[in-house]
Amino acid sequence: MKSFLDYGITFQPGATGEIKTICPQCSGQRRKKNYPCLNVNVEKGVWHCWHCDWSGTLRDGTWNKPQSKKPVYSRPAPVQTPKISESWRNWLAKRGLSDNTIAENRLMNATVYMPQVEAEVDAVCFPFFRNGEMINCKYRDKDKNFRMVAGAERMLYGYDDLDSECLIWVEGEMDKLSVYEAGYKSCVSVPDGAPAVGTKNYSSKFDYFDACIEKLKS
Repeated sequence: MKSFLDYGITFQPGATGEIKTICPQCSGQRRKKNYPCLNVNVEKGVWHCWHCDWSGTLRDGTWNKPQSKKPVYSRPAPVQTPKISESWRNWLAKRGLSDNTIAENRLMNATVYMPQVEAEVDAVCFPFFRNGEMINCKYRDKDKNFRMVAGAERMLYGYDDLDSECLIWVEGEMDKLSVYEAGYKSCVSVPDGAPAVGTKNYSSKFDYFDACIEKLKS
């Protein structure tokens, strides 16, 4: 039977159990070459890279080929001056959000197609920014249907508010904004809920961590 070294997988001698190390398939081509994205179970002789999906066992060899091409993402149309209707402003106010929080987080509303109801609806828009650039946008109607921009990159909501002193994690844009309203700006929300355990390509559902991992390390 082959060893981990036969597959280019290296880690500290004497390591046991579940460990993380760099991936010999994709780490060399990435900007963060030393980030340990490969999960290895030393006892079971199995491994899986959450970034390129390369995986295998010492007994059977590899079964997933690494992804060689970086995905090409679309971008929402830039909005110079976000505008929000009085109806949505009142709805947000009932949820406890002030005009200041609405403005600073650049909330707006738009008419968008909502696949759940197969119709165009009036929705509030939560823009996702990274370094001041709008990367994605999540839409929500008043019946709690959601959608994001098709083909756009999934990322943490509130990324630009993250600082190294303290970070609050929540699940949902309204939770993030409520914490912001309470005076705690360093708060982020995951882009959507946790995937079911049996979800196809489960590890890819957490790809949004890759773009922010260095900032999160602090």
